[in-house]
Amino acid sequence: MELGEFIRAVAANYDRTEGVGSPTISMLKQADQLLEEHTPGGFIVRGSIGAANAPIVPWLAFLDPDETDSPTFGIYVVYLFRADLETVSLSLNQGCTQLRAKLKDAGTREQLASEARRLRGALPEDKIADLETEISLGSRAANPRFYEVGNIVARTYRVDRLPGEEELKTDLQRFIKLYGDAVTLKRSLLQEAPGTFVLPSALRRTAGSDAPLRGFKPKDSGEYLQHLQGRQLAKSRRHEALVNSYAAWAERVGFEVHSPHPQDLVLVRGTESWVIEAKVVRNENATEAVRGAAGQLLDYRHFLYREAGAKEPDGLVALFTEEIGEGYVEFLRSVPIMSVWRVGGRFEGSDDAVHAGLAIRPLTEAAGQR
Repeated sequence: MELGEFIRAVAANYDRTEGVGSPTISMLKQADQLLEEHTPGGFIVRGSIGAANAPIVPWLAFLDPDETDSPTFGIYVVYLFRADLETVSLSLNQGCTQLRAKLKDAGTREQLASEARRLRGALPEDKIADLETEISLGSRAANPRFYEVGNIVARTYRVDRLPGEEELKTDLQRFIKLYGDAVTLKRSLLQEAPGTFVLPSALRRTAGSDAPLRGFKPKDSGEYLQHLQGRQLAKSRRHEALVNSYAAWAERVGFEVHSPHPQDLVLVRGTESWVIEAKVVRNENATEAVRGAAGQLLDYRHFLYREAGAKEPDGLVALFTEEIGEGYVEFLRSVPIMSVWRVGGRFEGSDDAVHAGLAIRPLTEAAGQR
């Protein structure tokens, strides 16, 4: 579903008096499926569905689960409709519910405004100069007022004069990139001055595994296996979401899916097998993700298969949350490692991955061949 189509449908049909069982609330519940093609790999999409009552201000949020898995706390990107449904603001915003549980309403507003100013001041001026620092949602109710003060930067559209679909997509991609910048800055500020932000990011680490490979210098495959099989490596929520979505897709297209620790996935079809290592591309840093994936895959092939005397996999596959660029695809192919990346709800990939059935051909290439 197109972004403009979704926004217009909400604005035209939302009626709070119809309650939480209304058709528009049902559409907001299905936003993750309807807008899958616009969602970055591993992200969560949430629509406002209310509890006992439909919300005064409907919204649609895009969440990085390494920052937050709920609009009740943390930073996220959100479309906020004005109460009269005449405008919608694309906002880099902050959750208020968990803050309200710690602070009174006045304290929550003060804290949200303070954190918004701090993050806005830390973001590069040239990236946000044309964006709004204030939004108006046309309601004196508590939550809309919290959304207003929680705004970091925004762009507001009149629903009856929405820009074209390509501009809407470009704006959303821009805000997703700003989101990554803001989360990185938040973590940096928290390290420099603990307590700067009341609620930390939700990045999950397994207890005692901040540096699970510290001092790890295996003499052989036996020591390697003994150490890694006895330790749980830290995995981010977004990483797990990517692995789970690819595993579900692989099963649908006929692969047997296994997840032997410490490998992310092993796919099997007949007598052939492929080892999958997933990496999150953060802040468009494909270099770090590619190097990490290549290193781990070669590490696994050497210790878990060659030195252990096991049958080697028929292929090594690096899985990413987004495209990594043709240069890195060629670099990985030379190793050789296949490349797969998520684009919306699709898993596209390098020619060798497509040939093996591990991905589909990129739509741009497919269109060029017709």
